[in-house]
Amino acid sequence: MTAGPSPVEVAPVEVAPVEVAPVEVATAAAPMAAPLAAPRTRAAAGLIEFVRFLATGSIAAVTNLVGRYLLNFIMPFEAAVVLGYLAGMVVAFFLFQRMIFGNPDTPLKRRVVRFTQVNMLGLALAE
Repeated sequence: MTAGPSPVEVAPVEVAPVEVAPVEVATAAAPMAAPLAAPRTRAAAGLIEFVRFLATGSIAAVTNLVGRYLLNFIMPFEAAVVLGYLAGMVVAFFLFQRMIFGNPDTPLKRRVVRFTQVNMLGLALAE
């Protein structure tokens, strides 16, 4: 009978120590209040802002569509479309101001007028 395969010798491997950042754990008594860490690069910051922009616009679009769908049960289609669009615009304004484009130094009236002008231009181009 022949013997099985011969054992293979393995050279020892040196492993460099790895530094691990401490992790904070939120508890009911002490919830974490700090926001997420700031992005390390400009590209990462731009990507995060783009994702926030897409999410905010998506929420506003869903508000528009769901509002139109629900209002269609109680009013004519054309009126439901207009009110659904207005609901989406209001949601978009507040979300975009809070999350992305808000500048507290600009008066609210001016921000509302600019936002409305841009949306009316988009509506006209969509026709």
